[in-house]
Amino acid sequence: MMFVFASKNVNQAYKRLKYIQQYSEYRKAQAEEIIKNQASLKLKIEELKHTNQEKTVLVSIEEKEKQNLAIEKAQQETIVQQLQGKEQELKSELQKKQEAAQKLDKAIQRIIEEEIRKAREAAKKAGTPSTTKGFPLTPKALELSNSFAANKGKLPWPVTEGVITAQFGTHPHPVLENIVINNNGIDISTTAGAKARAIFEGEISSVVIIPGEGKVVMIRHGEYLSVYSYMTDVFVKKGDKISTKQELGLLVNEPGKSKTQVHIEIWKGMTKLNPEFWILRR
Repeated sequence: MMFVFASKNVNQAYKRLKYIQQYSEYRKAQAEEIIKNQASLKLKIEELKHTNQEKTVLVSIEEKEKQNLAIEKAQQETIVQQLQGKEQELKSELQKKQEAAQKLDKAIQRIIEEEIRKAREAAKKAGTPSTTKGFPLTPKALELSNSFAANKGKLPWPVTEGVITAQFGTHPHPVLENIVINNNGIDISTTAGAKARAIFEGEISSVVIIPGEGKVVMIRHGEYLSVYSYMTDVFVKKGDKISTKQELGLLVNEPGKSKTQVHIEIWKGMTKLNPEFWILRR
């Protein structure tokens, strides 16, 4: 106020008073701006703190994701190794089965060839030499053969219950890529402890043991032959007369498994037939 009172006149005092008011308002505005800037700065500081916290959380999440990815990668590598090992195991098992199937195929062909030879010799001695390539049939054998053929699609299954798990012919392996398998018959999965049975009456041509196929029973039905494999014990022997559904043997029971299977083939002379077309549809 002394600044105002020291004025030389009223006009100067008014100007000085006005200046003081303007300066006061300026200081007040500056104070308000400082408060506003302080509030804004405080808000920005809080935002930065929040951003830093988010970054810290994100870094933590990223680290956890890296760890999880590393764990998943390790698990995938383990699974791949296991699958590769399983694939090799399946290929090895498949190779053994194919070798066993080839041995069975050769054994059947040898037996059929031998039976044809013996039947031809018998027919020749009886004065009725055969002019056909297949079995020279007696009237009784011809009747049995015709009866077997007439029952196509009506023959009973070689087990009391089961499901076909491998079909006849050439087809891709269900698991292994680029692998083709050939089946001369069909495989039927059934319960452990099951027994194989004859699909039609006839005579036991042979009982053989094939590594990988177990004990094998072959039954002659005129010019037809039915073959049953994967048995551990058999109840019949060569030369036995067999009736339809007669039990032939006990199927192999693998340790720790609740199921087993029977492999059946049907031949007409040297020609392989699809058993699925001959047995009853279920």
